[in-house]
Amino acid sequence: MSTRLVICAAMTAFTAACPADAMADAPSADACATASDNAQPLRKAGRLRETRQQLLVCVNKSCPTIVRDDCAAQLSEVAKAIPTIVFDAKDASGADLSSVVVLMDGAPLVDHLDGRAIAVDPGAHQFFFRVPGASSVSKGLVLQEGEKDRHERIVFAASSVAKDAPDVPAASPGQTRSSWPTYVTFGIGAAGLALGVTYTIISISQKSTLDSEQAAAASCATTSCKNSPNAATIQAADDDASSKYNADFALTMVGYGVGLVGVGVGTYLLLTAGSTPSREEKSKSVSVTPWIGLRAAGLVGRF
Repeated sequence: MSTRLVICAAMTAFTAACPADAMADAPSADACATASDNAQPLRKAGRLRETRQQLLVCVNKSCPTIVRDDCAAQLSEVAKAIPTIVFDAKDASGADLSSVVVLMDGAPLVDHLDGRAIAVDPGAHQFFFRVPGASSVSKGLVLQEGEKDRHERIVFAASSVAKDAPDVPAASPGQTRSSWPTYVTFGIGAAGLALGVTYTIISISQKSTLDSEQAAAASCATTSCKNSPNAATIQAADDDASSKYNADFALTMVGYGVGLVGVGVGTYLLLTAGSTPSREEKSKSVSVTPWIGLRAAGLVGRF
């Protein structure tokens, strides 16, 4: 029996025929020696699949006999040491699955399962299994050196999207909230804020006038002018300035109140746009109630 047949017999656990790569290209003597040297540390590190690839180079018939014979002996030992595993993939109903992508420690291992044993390095590994329309499966396994044809069943549940997402009934025509109320509400809020800012400026101006009129009235009240015809005019000016200031201040607060409520309601509508309100939400009414005090005013909203 030739050396090539011996090598091929040693590899029957992994392939049905002698690998073409081992005979296709004839490596040089230096390449043979390099492959033989590379195989040693890889084997000690437990990276047996890479060891096998190196040994397949130095068993080529073009390699020196002494190198080739040594690599052939090592290749036979590595073939016995490499663990193999068979994954049996099932869907939730128990049917077989073949279009399963398998990753080992984050790196691609195989792109489908066909019932044949898969060679892996010994040690602890994390396997990931992916198949269209189902949740991915992760499984940690420890493979022993020399362990052959270990069987592991992988069961895929329904898609995580379909499993975890709550049941949302389709909205019937007219149920989907329109976006125009959101923009209208934001517009009202913006107008209210603009009103508040405008009357804040006016109130500041009126406050200056009011302070002047109040100072004049106070001065008149403590002097002889309180009995003069000008006293009534001064008091009327003070009352008029006070009235204008209170009115402007009230409009300022109303503007800010409308603005804040408008922005709040608009934000609420924006965040819930497109959703179908529940029965509890429909029972809640939206109300906005104005209030006006002696020197302040605003809106109270419930939504």
